[in-house]
Amino acid sequence: ISGLFFVTTIMGLIAIAMLLLVPKVTRHHRNYQQGYMAQLKQVIQMGDLNRLHVSVFALHLLLTAMFIYVPSQLIEFAHIPLASHGLVYLPLLVISLFFAFPSIIIAEKYRKMRGIFLTAIT
Repeated sequence: ISGLFFVTTIMGLIAIAMLLLVPKVTRHHRNYQQGYMAQLKQVIQMGDLNRLHVSVFALHLLLTAMFIYVPSQLIEFAHIPLASHGLVYLPLLVISLFFAFPSIIIAEKYRKMRGIFLTAIT
């Protein structure tokens, strides 16, 4: 665990250095034609963008549950010891890759990537 904190510290220091090295913006682009609230209303009314936001939220919710909620439930209800959780997660990962890779290959071959993307986020 100490190695993890060491790597996090190093990456944090690198990020701070990058922030200090980025030049300051001298010209700011502002849209004076519309106010902030009008622009916000315009963004909120974009259906495709909202669907994307909801699906990204759901993805993050599921990923958080996989690391927080599911392990405790596997221990408590399925009586699977913590050391054996990899035997549950590995087949699930293999099955998901089994479906994901052919879908991506077919979508690339027939130039239907948008359809696969929309299917994935709905």
